[in-house]
This record gives sequence, structure tokens and C-alpha cells, in this order.
Amino acid sequence: MKTERTKMIISIAIMVACQVVLERVLAINTMVVKIGFGFVPLVIVAILYGPWWAAVAGALADIIGTFAVPIGPYFPGFTVTAFLAGMIYGLYLKNLDKIDMKKAIIRSILAAVTVSVVISLVLNTAMIAIVFNYGVMVLLPSRAIQAGEMIVVQSILIPLFCRNICRMLRTKGGKKRNVFHSHT
Repeated sequence: MKTERTKMIISIAIMVACQVVLERVLAINTMVVKIGFGFVPLVIVAILYGPWWAAVAGALADIIGTFAVPIGPYFPGFTVTAFLAGMIYGLYLKNLDKIDMKKAIIRSILAAVTVSVVISLVLNTAMIAIVFNYGVMVLLPSRAIQAGEMIVVQSILIPLFCRNICRMLRTKGGKKRNVFHSHT
């Protein structure tokens, strides 16, 4: 039992590291807009392990990323929104790889819209306005465009790419296996 939990924690840690790299190193980051694929590892954690582990992974990735590759000052509000984004993904996407494609698409769109609108557009825009002393109305147009783009990207990638990666991680040769378990 301890071995399974250890493997799960290691796999989540790998996804957190991937998220930091995808969000902080390989993304287009400005103080106002961030475009990247950092959501992919978080979605994989959400699908495989559910809302609580995805929430923790999101918060850890934000904290580690802020200090490893700083884009701006650390602000706990962004950690809270990263936690909430992981929670939302987990609530909508847990076991997404085990349901039919139509339901997977609907749940993926709902997750993408909820995270992009509530977390990114509303909460993170308010946080940016507070931290950098910008007017919210000045930020909204570019943030709304970013949110719209991310809804489209996530609505496509989550059911097609992330869902299939999780299926591959759970099975090998038609047999159920532990995620990230190596067979010799």
C-alpha cells in the first residue's frame, strides 16, 4: 500500500515539474497575459487522481514556479487561484479517460470555460490589478482574448490528448497497471 502511494506522489511531483517548465519556461509570459500548455500536466493529475491532488499540484506548481522562475512578485492570491483551478479540473475531469467521448467533450468544455472565465478572466485579472496597480478595465480586453483562446485550445486538447495519455498510463497491453510503473 505504501508503495502505491509513493508511486502516486512521485507521479504527481513529475507532473508538477512539467507544469512549472510548461508555464514558466516554455510559455509566452507577460505581466498581463500568459499563453502556454501548463494546464496539460494539471489536467493529467486531475483525470488520474481527482480534485484534491490536482488542487495541491496546482498550488505547488505556482509556489515552486514563482521562486524558481519568477515573472513577478509572489502573491498568495495566485496560489489560491492555482489551487482552485486544480480543484475545478478535478471535479469535472476525474476519470475522464473512462467515459465515452461525447461526455468527455462536454466535461472538458465545461472545465475549460469555468477555469478560463472564473479563474483566469475574473480572479486572476483582479489579482493582477491589485499586484501591479493596473486598472481592471485596461486589463480586460487582452485577458478576455486570452481566456477565449484557452477555452478553444483546452476544449480540443483535454478530450483528445490528455484523455488518451491517461488511458495509456493506466493500461499496457490491455492490462490495468499502476501509473508511471516501469516494467522490466
